[in-house]
Amino acid sequence: MSAIARRTERGLFHWIGYGLFLTLILAMWVLYAINLARWPNSPDFGWRTMYNTGPNVVAQVFGSAAEAGLQPSDKILAINGHPYSTFNELFFGDLRRGEPGSLNTYKVQRGDETLEIEVKTGRVGAAAVFTRSGPLFIVGLVYILIGALVFLMKPRAAESWLFFQMTCFFGIGVGLSSPADLIQPTWIYDLRFLSNQLIPASMIHLALKFPKPRRFAEQRPWIAVLPYVPSVGIFLLHQLTAEDHWSAPKLVFLLWIAYTVAGILFFLGSVAWNALRDPSIVTRLQSRVIFVGTILGFFIPSLDLLAGLLWHAAIFSNPIVGFGLFFSLFPLSIGYTIVKHDLFAIDVIVRRTYGYVLSTAAIVGTYAGLVSVVNLAFGTSDTARSPVFSIVFALVVVFFFEPLHRRIQRFVDTTFYRQQYDYRSAIKRLSEAMTSILDPELILKTLAGAVVKEMVLENGVVLRPAPEGRGHEIAVVEGIDPQTLPVHNLPEDDPLLRLVRDKNTHVLRHDIEMNPAYEDERATLEKSLDALSADLLLPMTFKDQLQGILSLGRKKSGKLFTPEDLDLLKTMLNQSAIALENAHLFSENLQKGRMEEELKIAHDIQMGMLPEAPPRIENLAIVARTIPAREVGGDFYDFVEFNAEGTPARLGIIIGDVSGKGVSAGLLMAGARSTYRVLLDADPEVSEAMNTANKRLHQDIHKGSFIALLYAVLDPVARTLALSNAGQTQPLLCVPGADPSYIETQGDTFPLGIVPDCEYETTHLDLPPGSVVVFYTDGAVEAMNAQQELYGFERFLASTKAAQTLDPPALLDRLFDDIDRFVGGTEQHDDTTIIVAKIG
Repeated sequence: MSAIARRTERGLFHWIGYGLFLTLILAMWVLYAINLARWPNSPDFGWRTMYNTGPNVVAQVFGSAAEAGLQPSDKILAINGHPYSTFNELFFGDLRRGEPGSLNTYKVQRGDETLEIEVKTGRVGAAAVFTRSGPLFIVGLVYILIGALVFLMKPRAAESWLFFQMTCFFGIGVGLSSPADLIQPTWIYDLRFLSNQLIPASMIHLALKFPKPRRFAEQRPWIAVLPYVPSVGIFLLHQLTAEDHWSAPKLVFLLWIAYTVAGILFFLGSVAWNALRDPSIVTRLQSRVIFVGTILGFFIPSLDLLAGLLWHAAIFSNPIVGFGLFFSLFPLSIGYTIVKHDLFAIDVIVRRTYGYVLSTAAIVGTYAGLVSVVNLAFGTSDTARSPVFSIVFALVVVFFFEPLHRRIQRFVDTTFYRQQYDYRSAIKRLSEAMTSILDPELILKTLAGAVVKEMVLENGVVLRPAPEGRGHEIAVVEGIDPQTLPVHNLPEDDPLLRLVRDKNTHVLRHDIEMNPAYEDERATLEKSLDALSADLLLPMTFKDQLQGILSLGRKKSGKLFTPEDLDLLKTMLNQSAIALENAHLFSENLQKGRMEEELKIAHDIQMGMLPEAPPRIENLAIVARTIPAREVGGDFYDFVEFNAEGTPARLGIIIGDVSGKGVSAGLLMAGARSTYRVLLDADPEVSEAMNTANKRLHQDIHKGSFIALLYAVLDPVARTLALSNAGQTQPLLCVPGADPSYIETQGDTFPLGIVPDCEYETTHLDLPPGSVVVFYTDGAVEAMNAQQELYGFERFLASTKAAQTLDPPALLDRLFDDIDRFVGGTEQHDDTTIIVAKIG
């Protein structure tokens, strides 16, 4: 039988078993639901007993019994003159009159007194059934649904089975624990008792398999059966020694409690050990989530109980509901770690949980301190219990909780999760190094060395495309001896190489280990990762072309890579890819010695930096063209798409003109473009991007150089335009039915790089449907004819007005044609760039 056939057969058995087990559980739930529907018409005698105190001791009173004077802890000696001593006599002995309105006379012993109390029989009613049985019934059902959902999300994992089994036992034990009347048929009590016995066994079994299988249990599979032996033994002892469910010997009850406590302690101990001592960061992080979920599941209900005992205050009006809701955090935390293979999200949850726990503890401590001070100040006064005190304290919490939480969260982040590098300085250092390197090998060495040093990694490896499509070969190794690597290249058909190329984003080892999507190729992928000593791989791309792969080993601190790490790495790779492309373009033409050849090289660099084609965005049509005055000019433009998940795309537009001409202008243009590309990765506000870029360029470019630049963000769905101008010409706005007009921008308008402390501001515009925005550089209006006449703003405005109804490509052609007719064949001394954008 083939491996695929075996997997299919196993999968079929999984689903059949899951369906049968779930059907049995739901059938039991349906039987209990039938009882819920029957109980509203059951007789209500006004009091209840508990199995552990016996049939004669009153545990709860309500309704008519409370009105008649019956109290908890009363001992009932006889009912209607008939003494009794067993639950069977109480439930099935016809001692009580069940007709509505009938009276039952109870002979009651209360301390040294013997009383006779008459209680009228009523009907339980739907409200009482829901109050007594509904909350825990719903909570139990939620537990089962959590387990079923986790299984559906990860059906072939052993831990999913064990978790589903445990939640079913929990669901039955909790959901059926508070019946409003007798459950029929009575054998459901036995199934409930069996489920309660199996809860600790299922917890121990799950702890042996998840989050990390215990080696001794894997080597001896029979160990997994051992936890169920005491459970079955206690159940059989109950069946053999008890005449009925409610008359179990005290020994059975004590064994049950002891084994339940032992199961919980084993589970918590196993999770705590994993969280503190396991060498795998994945296991430690998963264990922390489970541990935090378990502790929180008991912390809030315990806090509620403590508040009631010490200060007579309650978080929940119904403690059962509070316990049920917060105890759900226990199965939720386990289920989350089973199905969630994105450890970034898990790490954030753990970090935020610590912050909220400390914030809550601070508020509770403050409340306890205030209550103590008030009690000491006013003696036996009830000031601390007054509504005014509670309202004032609640208002204080509302106003001060968020600032307090922010400070505590900042403390947690900086104390326990502080970064080992400065994000901005790391980028700046690499950017400064890359601007002066034109040797591809040195660029890769600089990249690998900077990453390994900044992030304190065990190793870093850079792979470059091999000649003739032979996969990727190792080009640079940092942190380890290259001879220790068992491979020197990844062939073209290697699954890991294919995964990086297809995903075009980072690949993490723990994602491959945990994500079910990689189950079929997991062994091969892990083998390639081991060969590279890699925990993380990232593609180095330029214009969607894979230029190389950066392979990184573990952090020496033992911590996971974080989203902040990935942001830094992607920015570094983008800078390196641009530098590599620049170096590649230069190296291809380095042998050309004449000035014309040098200018052509620089021209290739400039044109290579410009977008090949305008982006395609819904509700937006945009075209652009630049014509350099010489081989290399100072004009450039760029487009940046901002497309956050779940939001419509927006488009950033950059149009600039650097000082000078020739190679120097081209290089300055490339540097300016790289600066904005790095800044715009974070999608900053328009003015923030301009101010930050100005400060950086003022430090980096030579004195006397500058960049006239306009940066705008178009939102074609919201039909808005946000722009800021640093010495560039004012764009034209064409609104349907109106003449074109120049857009006046706010704030400073000095070109970038001249004054370090400029205050560039954002100008916001709403654009009616069909609006056209024309961006252009000064070369368009300063074009000169043979008579030394300028084309001028008036001609440009008139040309735009005459063609404003045309579509963007036709309008762009008309503008350039009009300029060409005006200048004739006169050589121009400045570049001309025009961008036309139309909102649908």
